[in-house]
Formats: sequence, structure tokens, C-alpha cells
Amino acid sequence: MTQWMPDRRFKALVVAAPKTGKTGSIAALVNEGSYRVILAAFDPGYEVLLNFVDPDKQDRLLILPFEDRLGFQGPASKITVGQVGTATAFAKFAQFLNDGKARRAKCQGGEIVDLGPSDQWGYDTILVVDNMTSLADCAMARLLGQLGLDRQRRRRKDWGLAGDEVDSVLIQMASSFYSYHLIILAHWKVQGPREWEDEDKNNPDKTDYNNEIREAEKDLVPTKQVPISIGRKLSANLIRHFPTVLWAEVDDRGQRVFDLAPSAVRDSGVPVRPGILPPKLPIETGLLTIFEAVTGKPQD
Repeated sequence: MTQWMPDRRFKALVVAAPKTGKTGSIAALVNEGSYRVILAAFDPGYEVLLNFVDPDKQDRLLILPFEDRLGFQGPASKITVGQVGTATAFAKFAQFLNDGKARRAKCQGGEIVDLGPSDQWGYDTILVVDNMTSLADCAMARLLGQLGLDRQRRRRKDWGLAGDEVDSVLIQMASSFYSYHLIILAHWKVQGPREWEDEDKNNPDKTDYNNEIREAEKDLVPTKQVPISIGRKLSANLIRHFPTVLWAEVDDRGQRVFDLAPSAVRDSGVPVRPGILPPKLPIETGLLTIFEAVTGKPQD
């Protein structure tokens, strides 16, 4: 009798408040020693990860910054207010997935590396995006630049357009055409029913209609913690790309942990049989424990 096995690719969304230890939790995967870990860093502060990686394992980690230098102009790199310069980080990240070429962080030498196209990466590679919140900001900045708009002139539909671009890239990254493991880090917010619209004097009937829908939503749309992305729609639906959804937090004892227990206020899950994992795991080693449970590596 044929026994079918699930794909052992690890696709996870890790959600937590700032300074909870999301980025540091990646060190356990590097220190395991079997994987090449690529950190696509959209946020500053990625250097702290080196504090948690064993010295003899640092060659397993590649930190690749994708940061927009908005507000910088000219060789003096002066700080300015508003959007100045071309937003390129989101497009460069997409191109990196196609050709594997990017510049390492200054703390790792700053040279350009060529890792090959991502469709050629295998199960020995883990791609970590740090983080979804900043990636979404880069996607919005790119869209506004293309439209010739600044943040003060954003329109409601711009959130939907930028969100569709981010969602499209995520769908491709999570597809079965790829073998590398994928981890997305994200912050969270509380999201519930939509607020009422202000009256549109030019179209009051439309305002009334939209607010009637919002009134009906009050009893149908729950208020929950959701990962921060672009707009309400993508934030609410982001988890659909990830079989594994993890929440990290500081518990009532002051310990940084992954909380795997079901909750009515947030959606989470790990695709393993009940009893395989405890309800809480320490942030320092928990991600590796979960990774090995999902990918089928024998547990001690």
C-alpha cells in the first residue's frame, strides 16, 4: 500500500510585538549547522542576530539588507522630511529571488553574493524575511513613487494596489515550485469591524450605504490580533499562505516564549499531531524545535 507523505517544506509566519525576540529566535536555526540561513532584512538592527549565532556557525548566515534610502539625497546623506529619492527595496528583493544576487550587510563584509535563482535553492536553505511590516512599507513607497504621489496624497485604493503586489509575491514564494524553507516575521495590531465613513457631501447615498454595511459587520467581524501588512484585507488574510503561524510573547513570568495554545483572539497553528509539542516553548530554541517537528526530523 502506498503511503503518501506531506511536503516537508517549512512555511511559517512568526508574529510578535517589537523587542520580543523574533529576529534572535532565528539563531537556533543557524546554530543547528545544517542549513544556509538567508536573512532578507527590511528593518535596521539586524546586526544583533550575530550576538546569538555561534562563532563557528556565522558562515551559515547571510544578512542581506533591503532598505530604501528615502529622505537621503546627495553624498552628504542629509536627513530630510517626506519622501525623497527612489524606492527600490521591494523591487530589488523580487529581483533577488529571480537571480540570487544581493549585497551582504556591512557587518558581514558588504560584498555582492550570487546565490543563484531561488527556484534552485533546496531544503538546505531557509529564507527569513524580517519583517513583513517594513516590506509592506517598501511596497507602498514603490507604488507611490510610480504614481507620483507622496504619503500625504495617498488614496484609499492605493492600499489595495500595494497590498495586491505584496500578496502576489507571497503567493509565488509560498508556491510548490520552490523547495527552500520560508519564514516571515511580522508585528501585530488589533483589528475589528471597520469604522464608519465620514459623510461624503458629494455622494451622501454612497456613504449611507457603506455605513449600513459597517453596522451589519459589527456582530459578524470579530476583533482579533492580526499581523501588520498593507491595509485591512491583506492583514486579515495573510495567514492563508502559511501552514505554520506562530505567536511570540513575554509571558506572565517575564519569559520570552512561543505560545502554541489556541486562542480566540488570534489565529495560530502548527501542522503536527496533538501532543507532539508543548503549549509553550522558549524563544531561544523554540523555533528550531517547531521546525524539526514540522519537517519530520526526529525529536530527542
